[in-house]
Amino acid sequence: MKLVNKTTLPDEVLRVILVKAGRAVRARTSRVVVMVTQGRALGRCSGLAESASRVHLFDGPRHMRHLDTDCGWFKIVLPAVRWSAGGDDWGDPLRSAEAFYRCARHEWNHVREYQLGGVWAFEFSGRNGERRPPWCQRPEEQRAEAACDDADALGRSAEWAYEEVVVLALALEEKALENKAAVERRACRG
Repeated sequence: MKLVNKTTLPDEVLRVILVKAGRAVRARTSRVVVMVTQGRALGRCSGLAESASRVHLFDGPRHMRHLDTDCGWFKIVLPAVRWSAGGDDWGDPLRSAEAFYRCARHEWNHVREYQLGGVWAFEFSGRNGERRPPWCQRPEEQRAEAACDDADALGRSAEWAYEEVVVLALALEEKALENKAAVERRACRG
C-alpha cells in the first residue's frame, strides 16, 4: 500500500489499520494508493474510491508525483476529535477510530471490485444519462455494504482489528490533548 498521509498522525499507525481493513474484505493491498486527510467534522468519516492505473498527486504548486496503482485508489477523511470534559460521543476518539476502520473497509471493498474485474465488469447506477439514485440505493454501495456485513459475520468487525483501532484512538486522543493545550496557551496570552 502506498500511503499519502496529509494528517499529523504517524504513518505507521494509519498503515497498520488500513492494511487490516483491506484484508478484512480480502482486497489486494500491495499497490493501492490511499490518501488520508484530516477532517473538521466530529465523528464524520468519509471516503471516495476510484478506479485508476495511475494517480497524479500535487505536493505543491510545481511538484507533481505519478504513482502507479493496482486498479484503484481511495481518499479517506479522518474524523476530528476535540477534547471535551463532558465526554461528547462524537468527540470520543475510540468511536472516531472505529468509524475510520468501518469507512476504510467499505472503500477497500470498492477497490477490491475494481481489482476483480474493473468498472466495466459490473453494473453501476446512473448510466446512459439516467439520474443517479440516492447513495443507499446504488448497486455498488449495496454490494460494498453486503461485503462489510459478510466480513462482520466472519468475525472481521472492529473488534477483529481492536488493537489497531485502539492505537489509532490513542493517537487521536494525543492530538486532541495537544490541541487543547495550544488553545489554553493562546487564551493565557490574550
